[in-house]
Amino acid sequence: MNDLGLNTLRIGMSLHQALKLADDAFTLYDERSASIGTGTKDGALHLQCVKGCSYCCHLEVGVSALEVIAIKQFLERPENRSNLERVKTRVRHQRKAVGDLRDEGRKNARIMCPLLSDEGACGVYGARPIACRSYASFDRAACERDWQQPEAEQLVPYSETLRDMAKHLAPQIQGAQSKLGIVRGAYELIRALHVAFSTPDFERRCMAGEDVLAKAALR
Repeated sequence: MNDLGLNTLRIGMSLHQALKLADDAFTLYDERSASIGTGTKDGALHLQCVKGCSYCCHLEVGVSALEVIAIKQFLERPENRSNLERVKTRVRHQRKAVGDLRDEGRKNARIMCPLLSDEGACGVYGARPIACRSYASFDRAACERDWQQPEAEQLVPYSETLRDMAKHLAPQIQGAQSKLGIVRGAYELIRALHVAFSTPDFERRCMAGEDVLAKAALR
């Protein structure tokens, strides 16, 4: 159940082929998340995440270089380019807002993900990071309370099934990066997007083994 296909990536594969495998793995992950309910370790609970609910989109998100590349290339597709400049502008603005904030300071600041639309929907939903996919809640009210009062440390009942799947998929992503020659690492999403959009030949330099995202590394 935990092998979502990225283990089939071979040394010498192109970035395009790797991104296709990653996209297939994420699609399979989403299909399995849609079936969460009776029969899983989460019992008879059902996810309450819906389009426009974006409380968890104000948290710090860790991503891999491959996920950053996937988001960048998703936005650069012809059908998505009308949204590209808006996202770039928001990334620059949110990068300034993030500054050097970490952990609780970041949560208390409630900095919105620059990938959100004005309606609160994810603008890169098909390419969103695995960390975002695993933030699947059974209680929307708890998410809202946690967003309104972050200092209260509200307990949000996330899906342990999806969290477990994400824990198994994350090393597969890192392993795929190694086969492509991309440096392993975990990076903060907003800082990483800022680097990706402001670095010439970002993908090529990543594929050449350069740790282009070093300044965005999570501590």
